[in-house]
Amino acid sequence: MLDEGKGYTVEELLEEVYLRSAELRFWTLVRHTAGMLGKQIEDLASAATDILVRQKQFTIGLPPATQEITIERPMPPEKLKALIYSTHGEDVSTAVLTQEILAYLAMFIRTEPSLFNEMLRLRISLIIRVMAAELGRTVNCSASEASDQLMNLRPHEVKRLLYHIISGEEFRVDNGGPLRIIQESPSVLAAATKKISIKAIKRRDTAGIIQLGHEVRKGDSGMMDSREVENRFSNLHGQWIRRRRLDGALNRVPVGFYSNVWRILEKCRGLSVEKHVMWSHPTIEEMTPGELKFALRVETWLNRLPHPEYRQLMVECLMVLAIVVLQDPAQRLGDILNIDSLVYEANGLFLKDLASSLKDRSVLTSSNGISEDFYDSAPSGAYGTMSYLTQAVVNRIKGMPRASSHECKVN
Repeated sequence: MLDEGKGYTVEELLEEVYLRSAELRFWTLVRHTAGMLGKQIEDLASAATDILVRQKQFTIGLPPATQEITIERPMPPEKLKALIYSTHGEDVSTAVLTQEILAYLAMFIRTEPSLFNEMLRLRISLIIRVMAAELGRTVNCSASEASDQLMNLRPHEVKRLLYHIISGEEFRVDNGGPLRIIQESPSVLAAATKKISIKAIKRRDTAGIIQLGHEVRKGDSGMMDSREVENRFSNLHGQWIRRRRLDGALNRVPVGFYSNVWRILEKCRGLSVEKHVMWSHPTIEEMTPGELKFALRVETWLNRLPHPEYRQLMVECLMVLAIVVLQDPAQRLGDILNIDSLVYEANGLFLKDLASSLKDRSVLTSSNGISEDFYDSAPSGAYGTMSYLTQAVVNRIKGMPRASSHECKVN
């Protein structure tokens, strides 16, 4: 308690506000004043080390890459703290929350390392953004209000929310008093998405690249009527775009993804996303398919994409291309393969079919031009993203040269 009549510095006054708000559990004010005072959580450096020694990296700041800093090796706590604060600038509350998230991630990776399977780089700022979005969805409030709600969560509720985001478990919010995160029964979607993997379709002797398109759509009985389409979109409305947004923010990829990208690079000169090219040479000469260095190269290339749900569509498209390579090893993929154009073509094919079935349905388009309905489609089945991505790949590859049976590959 401050003594009346005595002069105090601004720092001393802030410290008093910090202590009083902690006593009263005003968590927004606690985090804000902690940031203004430049406070650091205990064991910040050891939390970072716990993540790094398990061959995971983490980033702070938001994409594009110029605003996102990757932490690849342990560093002294003061240096790490300074980096976090400088990256977030005047947003000191987020700098404090970033430290909390880093500490909780370290706890989870020590106790449940399987949660981080198929993740190489943890993008903390994107995870915070997704946490706020999920909170906003649950309590039905605006983005700015959701961010305020997140900042005012008690520390153990932040930890619980983060766990649900990483594990894919459904949750609800009890807002009868202070917000409480409560686990829900696992949804059908959460159970299904953990099992999703894209496997090569069994090759037939007569099957070529054209047959691939028919195989992926196998089981679809043509165009559905409008009532069936409306039911399909309303039953799980918002679920798949959430799933893609979460997986994109967590950098979660299918099993074998990186080695599949390596095999795709063998068949073309390079892969391009948003005008950034990952060249096949010298990449495949310098690195092996299972090498961590190569996986991190792929992550750096994909992390230029600011929207996590768009990143996940890129991952799905690359897995379709991997099916092509496995299905028909002699098929060439051309010069520089523009993955963006394949995704946009698939989106166009999807919208064309959707318009035929639902003539009166309005189409919402995201900031990067992809239909919200396309983002919200399941990977497989009628109107599935895999179906349209496969059609786009087939259209692009038709007529491309194939490897000669007399071609000799020199290693």
